[in-house]
Order: sequence, then structure tokens, then C-alpha cells
Amino acid sequence: MPDWRFSSLFLDSAKTFLVLSLGLAVISPLPASASNTTRSVLTGFTFSPVEVNTTTSPAAVTVTVQVTDDLSGVRYAAANFRSPSHSQARGCSGDLISGTHLNGIWQCEMTIPAFSEASTWTVSDVEVIDNMGNASTYVTSDLQALGFPIHLQVTSNRDITPPMLTGFTFGPVAVNATLSSATVTVTAQVTDDLSGVMYAATNFQSSSRNQASACSGNLISGTDLNGTWQCEITIPAFSEAGTWTVFDVEVIDNVGNTKSYYTSELQALGFPTQLIVDSTTTVTLTTSANPSAYLQSIAFIPTVTAGNGGTPTDTANFYDGSTLLGTGTLNSSAITAFTTSGLSVATHSITAEHLGDSNNPADISSPLSQVVTQATTGTVDTSSLDPSPVFQPPAMTLTFAERLKIYERSLTNPEALIGPLLGASIGQLRDTPPEWGSGADGFGRRLASSYGRSVIARTIGFGIATVDREDSRFKPSNESGIWRRTRHAVVGTFVSRTSSGGAMPAFSRFAGVYGAGFIANAWEPPSQDNTSHALERGSTALASSVGWHIFEEFWPDIRNTFHHRGH
Repeated sequence: MPDWRFSSLFLDSAKTFLVLSLGLAVISPLPASASNTTRSVLTGFTFSPVEVNTTTSPAAVTVTVQVTDDLSGVRYAAANFRSPSHSQARGCSGDLISGTHLNGIWQCEMTIPAFSEASTWTVSDVEVIDNMGNASTYVTSDLQALGFPIHLQVTSNRDITPPMLTGFTFGPVAVNATLSSATVTVTAQVTDDLSGVMYAATNFQSSSRNQASACSGNLISGTDLNGTWQCEITIPAFSEAGTWTVFDVEVIDNVGNTKSYYTSELQALGFPTQLIVDSTTTVTLTTSANPSAYLQSIAFIPTVTAGNGGTPTDTANFYDGSTLLGTGTLNSSAITAFTTSGLSVATHSITAEHLGDSNNPADISSPLSQVVTQATTGTVDTSSLDPSPVFQPPAMTLTFAERLKIYERSLTNPEALIGPLLGASIGQLRDTPPEWGSGADGFGRRLASSYGRSVIARTIGFGIATVDREDSRFKPSNESGIWRRTRHAVVGTFVSRTSSGGAMPAFSRFAGVYGAGFIANAWEPPSQDNTSHALERGSTALASSVGWHIFEEFWPDIRNTFHHRGH
């Protein structure tokens, strides 16, 4: 009998005690036991049919194996066939269909693909293995000696030509994997003459060749005779930086004809082969005038620089705090500009965010503090974008068209969407109102009600503000200290600015939220369509605005913190 030894190390005292107990048990005399060293025995082997035709379509062959074992039982039985030239092979692993694991019949189905090599295929081996790992391999000569069949006659129009790569791209061609993994989509166009493409695989290697990433594509369009194959490779976070190269693109058809296109061949065909890893983008923001006067036209100009030496494209968004001001499209020098004369008298935290393109990751500029001062009678606008003198009256208000544009944007800005979503979620958790029930239908009603009140409140506010000429938009402060900035956010909910730079009660906001609260009685169920609940809805909306304004006040700092950590 073999000498069994156990050794383990545990940090837990209870587990240590268990190991000691096992050790004592091992020291005691062990009863005699049998060991399984005998291999399984192949007692029967057949396959059917023994002749197949794969001239135009694949053919199936059923393989049946009878196996016995003395103790642990048979785990599986597998059979492998080989073409005359040994360039093609097929096999299958059987399932138990009758008997037991000690004496049973195992069966599987093997497929000979269309256009396979013709003539006589041979059973190269039958392998049987028991549950203890004892394996027996019966090669061709063994099977012949046992009187088992070994020949499969295949009639076919043989496919001997490998697939052809006719197109190859991947994107983006530059990624940043400094802190998180990056994904690259690989697309290959492949044709084949007879059997059809089985797959197309692409392998990338780092510049040192110590790291690699690969993927095998799926057919996304066309056919296996002429189709587009696509897959995604992942460049893991903290991967080797530098230029990664497509080592090869391998295409294989359904009968095993293979062609590998290596780097030089891909380049000769005009296909891309280089992937820049850890490419970065930097956005630098400047202004045409700082400080500027109220209603003076000023331009914010971001310059986007790519770490890979390329030219970033696409668009950039401009923000005042967390409020989207507008969008600009980068020109051929990766520069754009956004012009506005609508900033209020205050210090504004302006940022520009490049949204990223197929070759360059997104990035956001550091905040630029734009100071806007009160215009005085006779002020002349000397903006670099408008050099002609323009007389600015001291108390010009927003035009109706400007107010209408602000109103339209307010219906789809983050506050207008997130507020109703949170309100509906809270109502769903509290089952309020109970008449609407739970589930998706109940949540949908609550969301529709919340968003409807938001739209009504903003519509009423738009009308009131147009009449009394107030500007209730919240603008982050230039204060320092959490208390002062929080106070600014709270007060900014209840106070609006005037065209002269002064302040007045935010009548438009009050009328909007409480008016919407009462109008909602028209669709609220009986438990909610009363004055007290209408006032509660209005007050909740007002409190929600306070919370959102606090978030807007501190969001630039939060975003800037994450921006610097990302670099």
C-alpha cells in the first residue's frame, strides 16, 4: 500500500486542529483497500455509414463504442478519423447510451464537412479513459488486430484553397489603458471558394512582444463565402505602452485550409497594422476677453492635442459649471470656438470637453474662471470676434427668442430628467399613490406624472419670467468655503437675477412648481388630488431644486478632481 501524507497550513486555529486530527488518523493502521490501475477495455467498435458523399454538403457518421472497466468506471470514449494526406481530421466524444459505466455502449456523431478531402479516411485512434485517469489508446493497427472497421470512404469535390482576406480594419487605432481596459473592434472581409470560412482571428503584440491580445470574429454580414467578420480585443489596464502591432490575421475554412497574413503582408495589402496604446488627449481652454462686460460677446477657444501625434476630430461641449452652454466642431487644426454674450454678472467656471473620436479618447479642460462685470452706459464692445463698436445700454434684458431657447433646453437638461426619475423611484418604494400599484406599469405612471409636472412648472415659469423679465437660471458662485457656497446655492433657488444685475424673488419658480402641483390634481388618484398634496408636491419640487443647485455649485470641483486623477 502507498504511503499517503497530508500537509497544510491554516491561519484559523479551528482548521489547524482539524489538520492535527487528520494527522493522527493517518498514523493509525489503515485498512486494506484496492487501488484502480487497470485500464478500460474496448470490446466493440463500429461506425455508420462507411461511405459518405460530401461533394455539395456535409455528411454525418455515427460512431458506437462498447467499453468495460473493472472499478472506477468509464469516463468517456472518443474516436478520431484522418484524411489520406493527414491534412484533415475529424473526431467525436461519445455519451453513454446504454448499460453502465462498468459495461456500456457509448455513441457520438461526427461530421465530415462538405468539400473535404476525397478517398479513404482512416480511424487514427480510439481513446477510452476511466474515472481514475487510466487511459487506453487503440491506434489503427490495434483496431485492425481486434477485427474492428478502420476505413471510411469519402466521395467529394475537395476544397484545397484557403480563404482570402480582402479587407481589414480596426478602431480606434489609439487607446488609453492607463487606468482601465480599452476595447478595439476588429473587422475583416473574407472570401472562400467552396467550403466557406470557419473563422477569422487577429493577434496583436506589444512592442516588446511580451504581451498580446487576440480575438476570433463572428460573421456579422454576408455569407461564409463572402462575408464580414468582426470581434473585439481588450487591451487590459496597465498594459505595456507604445506601438502594438498586428502580428497576424489567420483565416481558415470549414475543411481546415488555413492562411496567415503576417504584418508585412498586411502592410503590402494596404491594411493598418499599428495600434497606439496609452494615447492621451489634452484640452487647453482660452478666452477672447477676461474680464468681460455684461452682454459683451466673448469666445471660448479650446485647443485639443493628441498624444499620438494625430489630429483629433469630432466635437467639443462647453459648460458653465454643470450647465451645457453649447457645442463646437473641431477644425483641421483641432480648434473650435464657442461665442456667447449671455453670461450673467458673476465669475463663471467654464470648461470644454472633447467628446473623443475613433482615434483619441475624451478629455476635459481645467476650469477657466471667466469674470463678467456690470456694463455701464456707453460701454463699447471690443471683442476680438466683433471689432466694430457696439453701444451697450445698461439694462438690456433677454430677448423672447433667447428665453424660448433656454426654455426648450430646460425640458431635456439633466435636472429635468433626473428629478422625475428620482421622484418616481421614491414613490415606487413608498407605494405612493397606492392606487397606481407596483411593477412596471405603476412606475411608468409615476414617472409620467413627475415629468408632466416638471414640464408644466417650466412652462409656467417661462411665461412668468417673460413678463417680469427675471432670469431664474442658477449660476455657480466664485466663493470659497463650503458654507458660503452652499448658502449661495440655497439662496439662488429663491432669488432671480434682473437685467441690471440686481436680484428679485424667483416668482417664476414659485408659480411654476406650485401651479404644477395643483394642476396635477387633474390626473392624480383620489388619495392625492387635494390641496394639501398639491402644496406638498410643490414644496418637494422646490426642495429638489435646492439639492440640484448645491450639486451644480460643487460639480466643477468634483469633475476636476476626477479629471486630474485620470491623468
